[in-house]
Amino acid sequence: MLKGVKNIFYLLIMSNYLLKLLKNDPQKLINNLSNINQNELYTRYFLNNTILHLAAIHYPLFIDAVFDLLHIVPEMNYNMLYNHRNFFGYTWLHILCQYNMKYYNYLKDFIQADLINMKDIVGNTCLHIISRFNPEYLETFLKNPHINNNLLFSKDILGNTFLHTLNYYNPEHYNKIERLFNNNIIDIKNIIDIKNIFGNECYNYFQEY
Repeated sequence: MLKGVKNIFYLLIMSNYLLKLLKNDPQKLINNLSNINQNELYTRYFLNNTILHLAAIHYPLFIDAVFDLLHIVPEMNYNMLYNHRNFFGYTWLHILCQYNMKYYNYLKDFIQADLINMKDIVGNTCLHIISRFNPEYLETFLKNPHINNNLLFSKDILGNTFLHTLNYYNPEHYNKIERLFNNNIIDIKNIIDIKNIFGNECYNYFQEY
């Protein structure tokens, strides 16, 4: 019991230390990244966040420095960080999509098919997250070459596609996304007809604005 409390206390101290650097002196962290050992790099911080989760919300420009290190040092396990999900099932990409989509173009080359299809604990993909929190970036994200039908037709635990989410929270952006379908940029017109567990199509959630 005491050991567990000490471990939690240590994680809180370490995550607070990292957050302080990411917020106030990220260049110091980047300059010393090569001195971080594997245990520190793979540490799971509060709520099972990794260093990438913390960076995605507080200083996304640090993410490419971490990936560069993972590629340079052969014994580093890339996937242990890249695909890791926190307590809520969020990957670092989920966090970026919710809080810092303005950095998407800077980091888009790091986004691969396996990551882009991952869901959180309630079935949200990155498309669901963007549709709710940053719909102005949805059109740009949909042009990512790793977008596939598996992601586009993906449903959360209530059976909602990203279009259900978009119409519920941000209906003013729906027409622009629908034009992508009509212009055959995305050939998935059948997604509009998908019903959630309540029997509703995405149009049923369209709200006048």
